[in-house]
Parts: sequence; structure tokens; C-alpha cells
Amino acid sequence: MKSNRQPRGGRPRAFIGSTLVALTIGLVLPSLAAAAKPWSDDVSMPPQFVLPAGAACEFDVGVDVLANGERYKLWFDRDGAPSRGLLTGRLVLQLTNLETDASVVLNVSGPGHDRFNADGTIDTAYTGRGLPFFDGVFYLSVGRDEFVVSEDWEMLDHGRESGTSLDICAALSAVLKNFPGADRRAGCATARRRCPPTAPC
Repeated sequence: MKSNRQPRGGRPRAFIGSTLVALTIGLVLPSLAAAAKPWSDDVSMPPQFVLPAGAACEFDVGVDVLANGERYKLWFDRDGAPSRGLLTGRLVLQLTNLETDASVVLNVSGPGHDRFNADGTIDTAYTGRGLPFFDGVFYLSVGRDEFVVSEDWEMLDHGRESGTSLDICAALSAVLKNFPGADRRAGCATARRRCPPTAPC
């Protein structure tokens, strides 16, 4: 079953947070909590949508979901509260600058890991290839990128970061329609330095 809502403290993850991608266990959470058994479901998102100017970049970004096989598994503690979550499965997106038609195709299949804290915050880690999306954060992450977020998926802290990253807005601002560095080589950057042109993204 595919669905679009999330539970309190649940995971709105994939690549663009609770606004667009969410899991639906809110309606069934009481029974799940009573059983305290792991729960899993497919992650659902529309095949096409637009991130309006200001949401991710200074321009409208079109999103085409080319492949979505993502699934989220949630574990509960003995009291029935969410304890940890795991996002797996293939996710391939085409992002397009709707002003210029410049586009990139990104494999952002993760996986992603969540740990739910007693104070309501969530420690979330993008591993492999992910696309973190928070206020002021929108880039391709390759490696491991850790965040602390609220129940509403607002970023509270940016933790440990290792690997490389690609600034998506900069990529989509390039004149070339196919920016080198999405599923190819070159164009990688970290927060502190630039990789050599031959560095794998």
C-alpha cells in the first residue's frame, strides 16, 4: 500500500522533506504501537511536481521521478514509541531549471537512517547518495551527512559530514543542459574544498 501522511515523529524523508514526501502511519500508529512490531511501507510521491522559486533555488525547479522503489521500515521500543527507521530502495530524479531547461539526473537511493530521541528530535543520516532538503540546504550528498531535526523535519543542527557534495542550484544554473557531475564525473564539491575534476560524484 502506498500513502502520503506521516506519524508524529515519523519520517518525511526521501529527498525533499515533509512538504512533498511522507509516510503514512498516522492512522495506524496506535495499533502498531500496541503491537510494538516493526512496520514498513512504500514511500509515495507524485511522478512530477515543482519546487517553487525560493523553496530550494532562486528559480522554479521541476522534479520528474524516473524511478521510485523506496521503502521505509520503522521499529518501536517496548513502550510503543518509534525508536529507529531505515529508508532503502532505488530513487532516481531529474531536476530541471524551468527558466533555462538545464537539468541533472540524480540517483539518490541512500540508504537513510533515523534514530528517534526521547526529546522528540530525530538524528537522521543520509548515507550513500542522498539529497538533503532543509531551509538553506539543497545539495547532492555522496558519503555520510548527519542532521538533527525536529518532529516537523526542521533542521536543528548539521552534524558530521564526510564525502563529497554537489550544489544543485549551481548545477542547474549552468549554461549546459547536462551538468557534468550528477551521475557522471567532475563537478563535485565539499563544503570546504573542491574535488579534482576526475573525482567520482
